[in-house]
Amino acid sequence: LVNGSVVASAVGHNGTGSISVPVNTTVSVNEQAAGTSVLANYSSSLSCTGVSGVSGTTSGSFAMPDADVSCSFTNTRKTVTVTLKKAWSVAMPGDQATVLLKRAGTTVDSLASTVSLPNDATTDSSPYTAYVGETLNLSETLAAGNTGTYTAALACDTGTSVLGSGDFVVPASNVLCIVTNTRKFTQASITHAHTSPSAV
Repeated sequence: LVNGSVVASAVGHNGTGSISVPVNTTVSVNEQAAGTSVLANYSSSLSCTGVSGVSGTTSGSFAMPDADVSCSFTNTRKTVTVTLKKAWSVAMPGDQATVLLKRAGTTVDSLASTVSLPNDATTDSSPYTAYVGETLNLSETLAAGNTGTYTAALACDTGTSVLGSGDFVVPASNVLCIVTNTRKFTQASITHAHTSPSAV
């Protein structure tokens, strides 16, 4: 926008627009998010050529000189790291699982874990770099030959909500996502019945 007038609407990379402005008037330029875009998910900067002293992120102003001025907004998507962790509770040593991190159905990171101790845990040493605000999916696969059967709990820290489907929105800070498997147990009961012989 220039002085409140839209000169480039819902433009993508290298989108442009122009408007005539009277010389020696104050010019205000700013950008706003379009559609589902969220400017908070980007690092933004403003630069102008043909005039000095203009700086900012998503807005700025200057006195219009007797020459053309070109202003550019640059938006760079913010990134954070997503670290995967696999935790076991009362697990059978030797049982295995793989935690998966997916974007739009494609696996972008994984973490394999084999139980050494009943309450074992494994953390990914190479976190995945993700875009702030994008949706990723957390899931796991269990080895077919596992001895134990388990219930799974999916969670991420920093207050990040994980849906039942495993989907979550990447927050504005580094996040740790954990898949915890707790071994299932059922109760076995024994009933003793005693039958007395019939009297003759």
